[in-house]
Amino acid sequence: MGMLETRALDHAHVLIRSASEGSLSGLEPPASWIPNQIRQRFGLPASTDAEAIISYHVHRLLHSAKRITLAHVSNDQGAERSRFVTMWQHAFAENESTQMADHAVSAPVAARSGLAISVAKSPAVMRQLQAMASKGFSPTALGHWLRCPLDFHARYMLGLREAEMNDGQLAMNHIGSAVHATLETMLRPKLGTRLTPGFIGRARAEAHALLMEHLIKSGHPPDTLTTGRNRLVIEMAVHGLCRFLEQEERRVQEEETIVLDVEKRHSALMANGARLAGTIDRIDMRSGMCCVLDIKTGKADPGKLKIDLEDSVVLDASMNMAVQLVCYAILCFGASPELERLQAGLVTLRKPAPQGVHWLLVNGSPIIRRSDLPALENMVQRVMDDIMNPAIPFAHKVDADNCIACA
Repeated sequence: MGMLETRALDHAHVLIRSASEGSLSGLEPPASWIPNQIRQRFGLPASTDAEAIISYHVHRLLHSAKRITLAHVSNDQGAERSRFVTMWQHAFAENESTQMADHAVSAPVAARSGLAISVAKSPAVMRQLQAMASKGFSPTALGHWLRCPLDFHARYMLGLREAEMNDGQLAMNHIGSAVHATLETMLRPKLGTRLTPGFIGRARAEAHALLMEHLIKSGHPPDTLTTGRNRLVIEMAVHGLCRFLEQEERRVQEEETIVLDVEKRHSALMANGARLAGTIDRIDMRSGMCCVLDIKTGKADPGKLKIDLEDSVVLDASMNMAVQLVCYAILCFGASPELERLQAGLVTLRKPAPQGVHWLLVNGSPIIRRSDLPALENMVQRVMDDIMNPAIPFAHKVDADNCIACA
């Protein structure tokens, strides 16, 4: 029986099999965006009201029972017994007519060693990889390989993609694409000229309208973008975008900035015969320094933007974003033979850096020099060589996140 069905019944023996905190107590956050202060102001039900109702149901169920069994889960992940169990233990601890006993029960589980999930590289797959190498490995593809080779196989060999729910809700990749398109629309008319605070200020004022325009162009009905969760997601994206533009407005007052290109696709042939290809979000010339920028609307860990050029360094998933910036640096050097040094950085709109950009550190320095290029190319080639090596299977990494086919 559910809790509601017990309201008018008295049971001699009550067995509750989910007396864990959060299950019996109902501590899940309410499915609403309305803050508690607004709820109180307009007399709407609040979380405390729900807790009071649950408390009444529990005490009403237990008050006349002669025998009560409360089963709950306890583990090292934070699960614990409900507050009601502790409350009743405290209330009846000195009651001579009440007897209480605790019993711990555990089910023995035999250790099982499962086979590692992996896919061998067949001749057909090797032909796919050769075609991919000729067309160009993207920095994103190399990042997927570092995170999980089996996920790389699902995405690029099988062509699988995350399923999109047709529920009218904006996915984060839709917001990310619209933000990139908005920035490109803002900056493309100013290519080759110096950015001014006035221009950035005017662009910031148009951010919301431009973002909405690109979302509508991508197929989202306008009436679904102005209410509910979609509106909140859009407002959060606009807030992050405007906060970044405010930083830009202050920065260009003191630092001469010329936008050289936005959303520019580059490619470079590597020494191992494979091609590297990718789209660079933005390239600036800031006070004489070429700056390659990758713009992120989602989560990012700027603390991992460090690269040591020693041959003994083993690339792993934690260096994913650093390797992507290395790829963009290689592409930029390849497109500009006269370029001797540059900086490569990450712009995170969700949590911007105090200075606006999280710079990649190569051997501890934010300046990447052309003399570093052979070592950087060797690092990227090692990843490509692993992808192209028929003896290395597509194996799942157990600690990988966001796998679409093997999690």
